[in-house]
Amino acid sequence: MAFGIYLWAHTGNPFASYIAQHDAWGEHSGPLAIYYQGYHLVRETLRLPGGWKRFNLNLLSGVLGAAFLAWALSYLWRARRRLSAVAITWTLGVAVLTVTSDQVPPNPRMLLCAFPLLVAIAAELGRRGYRRLLGWSSTALVVMSLLTVVASLLRP
Repeated sequence: MAFGIYLWAHTGNPFASYIAQHDAWGEHSGPLAIYYQGYHLVRETLRLPGGWKRFNLNLLSGVLGAAFLAWALSYLWRARRRLSAVAITWTLGVAVLTVTSDQVPPNPRMLLCAFPLLVAIAAELGRRGYRRLLGWSSTALVVMSLLTVVASLLRP
């Protein structure tokens, strides 16, 4: 947030970061961004024979991230009385930004910003369930990391 305020003060435009991302990287937002991520994932998966080295893990990570986000938001809803309005508003804002971003899907790096979800999940799952979730997350991290190292053309 401080960087956004700095850019606003420096450029005179509160949307300076968004404009830079749009102009430099072609980033834009849209309500169907997740649909297109899934569509492109299916297209890439169907043309896989002989094409594994060009498989874009970013698409898979985004679709899995969107599924995780939907699941986690259900826990946020259940824990809404135990979390502050600021935490809920922040989390919902991050969720909207991640699912509407065309170029950057809801990957783990983006979902880290929605950290109040982890509080809600931990409260609902309990110690044992949360440990299982951490185990699955750690396994996914190792597997996807190995895939990017083994096949150098795979993108994380």
